[in-house]
Amino acid sequence: MFIRKGMKYITDQSIYMPIGKDKEGTDIIIEDILEDITSDFALNYETKVIYEEIREIVCNLPIRDREIIILYFGFFDNHPYTQQEIARKLNISKAYVSLLIIKQVKKIGIELKNRGVIDNPTKSLNKKPAKTITKTL
Repeated sequence: MFIRKGMKYITDQSIYMPIGKDKEGTDIIIEDILEDITSDFALNYETKVIYEEIREIVCNLPIRDREIIILYFGFFDNHPYTQQEIARKLNISKAYVSLLIIKQVKKIGIELKNRGVIDNPTKSLNKKPAKTITKTL
């Protein structure tokens, strides 16, 4: 009865009904679009939460360490500085800059793990953050 009654609303669309074609000629259905929106939203939200946590952790670092991390990852002016550039700017050795970066990145990773933001700090922090983080810090 429910199906028969629903037949009068034939203009309603199913999420499995094709709404167009992609570049390869494959049918695009509403469900595909909804999945993309949902996964993008979840990823964007997760990224935002992680960046906010990193921002808070970096703000609580000692002044010199905070400055080095901000310069190295380009958080200030969207320009990541090399270790050599940081060393010249702060009048310290490149080796010391490298040591501080390694130490602080590990510290940030451990703090993110302690806060329950990430599971394994060494896997999550091996790469420089995406440029989008610079706008949030």
